[in-house]
Amino acid sequence: MNEKTIEQLQKEHWKKMLTKHGDQPQAVGSESMPHKFLRYERISCLFRDNSDFSLLDLGAGVGDYFGYIKANFAKHNINYTGLEITKEFCDIARINHPGIFIKCQNILDEEASETYDYVILSGVFHQYGKARIENWENQMERLIMRAYEICNKGIAFNVLSNYVDYHKEGNYYGNLCKIIDFIVLRLSRFLSVDHTYPLFEATFCVYKPSYIRSLYPEPEFQKYLKK
Repeated sequence: MNEKTIEQLQKEHWKKMLTKHGDQPQAVGSESMPHKFLRYERISCLFRDNSDFSLLDLGAGVGDYFGYIKANFAKHNINYTGLEITKEFCDIARINHPGIFIKCQNILDEEASETYDYVILSGVFHQYGKARIENWENQMERLIMRAYEICNKGIAFNVLSNYVDYHKEGNYYGNLCKIIDFIVLRLSRFLSVDHTYPLFEATFCVYKPSYIRSLYPEPEFQKYLKK
């Protein structure tokens, strides 16, 4: 018997979660809406200096981040797109958030054709279900690299931290030092790590060197930003 793909395992996992919890935060791996909103607040720091941009929500779940930015960034001009591999989640998103543009698609299935100013992945890496850890980490790196490939300015993602006082079966606790090395060696040295909020997780923001160069046009800084 062939081994199931990460995508197949994730679809099975989230369908079971939806059956168990219904249209509740737990269905997408969050303990409560306050947990989700705190996570959204931190990941939104990615674009805090911008008010007019395109945004891809990769692994959009039931579309609650769309509702969050509509409520909290009403004065921003955000061109939102959501991608989600679980069809049932997409259906719920369209019901709960009229006007949302969300597609049921695995971004790794095809060559990237569209680009976005920013790409976020919120809660995407928290639960690996029945996947092997080494396969899960490989999938995580592939998704982060694809997100970085199709962004114009930067990406943000969160992971459960390995600095925890408990471990729950099925949760993935990322080695933060290893993730930083991966980012710097494979993507960009321009990153931030936010480990300052109550949840046992960290939010990473990673920026394209070209975007950083545009923020610091002074010659004194440009000498550090040569291509």
